[in-house]
Amino acid sequence: MSDQKAEFTITEGEIRDTSSYIKGSVADMKSLLLDVDNNVPKDEKFFKKIEDERTRYKCNFKKICDL
Repeated sequence: MSDQKAEFTITEGEIRDTSSYIKGSVADMKSLLLDVDNNVPKDEKFFKKIEDERTRYKCNFKKICDL
C-alpha cells in the first residue's frame, strides 16, 4: 500500500468531455446488443475484428477473435 498523494486540477470542460466520452462508449456497446436488458449480443457479423496488432495486443478479448 502506498501513502503517496497527488493533486490534479480538472476543468469543467474536461469533466464534460470525459462524461461525453463515457456516454458515447456506453451507447456504442449497447448498439451491439439485441436485448440490452438481458445483455444479449447481436449476430457476430455486427462485430468488427480489429487487425491493428498494437490495438489487439492490449485487448482483453483477443482470444475470442482468434477462434
